[in-house]
Amino acid sequence: MSSAKPRRDGQFRHGSARPTTYGHHRQPKPGEVALGNLALNSSARLTLALMRWHFQTFANPESHGWLMAMRVAAAHVGPDLAGALCCDVVKLIQSLRGARSSAFLFNSEGCACCRIWATADERRLMECVEAICQGQQGRARIMAQLLCDGACHEGLIAAAQDFATRHLQPRAVAIENTPA
Repeated sequence: MSSAKPRRDGQFRHGSARPTTYGHHRQPKPGEVALGNLALNSSARLTLALMRWHFQTFANPESHGWLMAMRVAAAHVGPDLAGALCCDVVKLIQSLRGARSSAFLFNSEGCACCRIWATADERRLMECVEAICQGQQGRARIMAQLLCDGACHEGLIAAAQDFATRHLQPRAVAIENTPA
């Protein structure tokens, strides 16, 4: 009998749940894309790193990934703004957790050979936030629907809008609550 805990709705699962012997390099898993191919700006890359540390906290609470997220945020935006940035990242993650019934696959930011790849779930979340930054309401809603297992969750759109408005450049264009 397995000692693994059963998965609950809205959980996060590390992209490489099985023990690995990757060393310094590994091939992408199905659905993964090299981060270099996503052309993320520095703000988007920081956002993904902070999200990954918080995902790690939810997937493995003993890892205390939130502490690393705070350290990374403080190093990039200063200690006075780090708390607000991480709090808004957690709000976005919590809205995602409430909207999904399946596990969210992510790669560890702490693993040199894993952090260079983005999972399909990570790409969709980053694309949703990017679409909001660019004022592309329809694209943001499509990504939110894909992230939310087929249902467009207004809470996720609102949290992504709030995050983008507060922390990403260029300033987000407001997305109205009208269907795309």
